[in-house]
Amino acid sequence: MSDTKTARRASLLDRSLSHHSAPVHLILLSDMGFTTMDGLVQLLQLRGVEASEVFLYRMSINAVICFAIMALRDPQSFKLFYGPDAPWLLARAVCSCGATSLAYVAVSHIPLSLFMTLYHLRPFPTIFACYAILGEKATRAQLIASVISFSAIIIVVQPDFLFSRHRPEGDTTAWSTYVGVGVTLLSCTCGALEIVASRKMADTVGWVPMLFAYTALGTVTAPVWILYSGASIKVFDQAGSVPMALWVGLCGMLAQATMILGLQRATGARVAVLGYFQILWAVLWQVVVYANIPNLLQILGTIIIIVAGCWAIVHARRLGSSHGEGLRR
Repeated sequence: MSDTKTARRASLLDRSLSHHSAPVHLILLSDMGFTTMDGLVQLLQLRGVEASEVFLYRMSINAVICFAIMALRDPQSFKLFYGPDAPWLLARAVCSCGATSLAYVAVSHIPLSLFMTLYHLRPFPTIFACYAILGEKATRAQLIASVISFSAIIIVVQPDFLFSRHRPEGDTTAWSTYVGVGVTLLSCTCGALEIVASRKMADTVGWVPMLFAYTALGTVTAPVWILYSGASIKVFDQAGSVPMALWVGLCGMLAQATMILGLQRATGARVAVLGYFQILWAVLWQVVVYANIPNLLQILGTIIIIVAGCWAIVHARRLGSSHGEGLRR
């Protein structure tokens, strides 16, 4: 009886993931996971926990879970790490670690508002890289939606260099700002290449091996980062920090898993455009956690992002699989 129930659940899951709207739901869930994770990381940093320490917990938690899944459910999947896809697994792991660590470095040099604005340029190198390496062409609607959404991001985030006449308190020097901008753009590039690598392995490698490669590399490199930065272990100093760090790992795993599953079913351009919905979850997080009510401009920008994203979704659905989407239906 239990085997029958398990088979039915697996069949239901397969049908759900094969639905034409599955990529949209997966990426929206991924956006929510990443936003929640980032919000929890910010709360931990307010408690004095360094970014490198949080990165170690997130990577190690995910690596242990992925290793257990592979060992218990599909031991043969370990052969992927010395098979034809091994270079792409390594490339994705390096790009993923690079995107994450560079993002943490960037926010230590520039205001968060500037970082968020620049980081949302990522769809553009993603679209270019997917076309140059994979031959995936973005639709006109996706390109237009990307431009509109990025413009709306500026309205929502309201970076200081555009919306403030005075330098904010604690503003960094010009040199540090240049470093922060450059590192942010490198992080965007790594994120774009991560998407390309995920798409390249879409038909041959599952989400667990991809995530394990990334988190295993992160688990190895995180202690080096901690030693280099001189950070000390502070997660045990305050009550509640350990469960929060655990939730960071779980939210990060959910976000990565659903992103990979989405990339197995939609082009990189489509996924990149849907990534703009992260700003919606970010606004909701600010309202719920910090009671920070957005102003009218921010509400307008959020509405524009939603409308542009929905338009791109509807347009992509009309085109169907003519642009290579829905590889695993």
